[in-house]
Amino acid sequence: MKKIYIRCDAGNVKDFGTGHVSRMIILAESLRKKIKKIEVIFLTRKENNFKTGAQMILRAGFKIHKCEDRVLKPNSQNELKLFKELNADLLIIDRLFLSEKFSKNLKISNIKFIVFDTKKNRHIKKDQLFNFMNLNDKKLLNKKNLQYFIFNPKLKKNIKKNKDYLFICFGGVDKKKYSLSIIKNFVSFNIFKKIFIICREKKLFLEMLRAVTKKKINKKFIILLNPKNFYGIMAKCKFSITAGGLTFIDALASGSNTIAIPQYAHQIQNIDYFHKAKLSLFKFNKKFKLNIEMIDYFVDVFKSEKNFKSQRNASNKYFNLTNNNMLIKKIYKIINDKSSTQD
Repeated sequence: MKKIYIRCDAGNVKDFGTGHVSRMIILAESLRKKIKKIEVIFLTRKENNFKTGAQMILRAGFKIHKCEDRVLKPNSQNELKLFKELNADLLIIDRLFLSEKFSKNLKISNIKFIVFDTKKNRHIKKDQLFNFMNLNDKKLLNKKNLQYFIFNPKLKKNIKKNKDYLFICFGGVDKKKYSLSIIKNFVSFNIFKKIFIICREKKLFLEMLRAVTKKKINKKFIILLNPKNFYGIMAKCKFSITAGGLTFIDALASGSNTIAIPQYAHQIQNIDYFHKAKLSLFKFNKKFKLNIEMIDYFVDVFKSEKNFKSQRNASNKYFNLTNNNMLIKKIYKIINDKSSTQD
């Protein structure tokens, strides 16, 4: 039985949104389904602000390795020591920053590992790094950058969409409460008959539920907490507003006319990167605020499908929803390669 350990975190913490865990759950499900005789175990922090990620993993039916959260402090000696003790056939790490020193220690410890979403350094080989912005030296997006991108199998394209439906989701943590800002300015959204707002946080969900009930707009604004048919709801909406993480890419790949609004600094970079490829209509800076003027402007953009013509063409060019098969084959080869990926 081959053992794969996946190291990722998610929670109400800067740079640790739910995208990392969501992506790894999809990957874990694909690995378990397509590779025989493997066990997938997660390494994740579980306490305080990191409860969200652990709950997502357990709901998906995966095991979490038992250890204290302090052991899993990113790039620490305790984390390295644990990795050495695991004797994994493959270690998969998904986070924004894997330090050069830590990468070097993984390499000299002969730990077979691959990395998602981190910046490239001299101790991570190209075939170990799966990051759409660093898979090659070109600054602009191309198909090679996305050949191993992880899409949820439930994501569907070319489904008939309702032009009167708007899908809104700001990821696992709506840090700036943009969802509430939209509800407070509900009058601006008169062009839509149904607005689906997806939430991952129970506290914010209840706050939004009270707001739409008080304003008597609960028949138009549908507030949902962790819906099982997340991708089904997305698929039927012609228009989307998302943050600048994985949900943005999912919405684009589904064929939705999408506006992305950043919550974190790295999402500003993501959106800027996709703007160069004509997948994002706008660029942002750190001073951006979602006020009534910006909300009205975005709604005006939604009024004409012509505004999204370049985005739709770029989406058809870049996104292939069968990418997961290529990634599984790549990982299978790495697991069964008797020589280390660091050789």
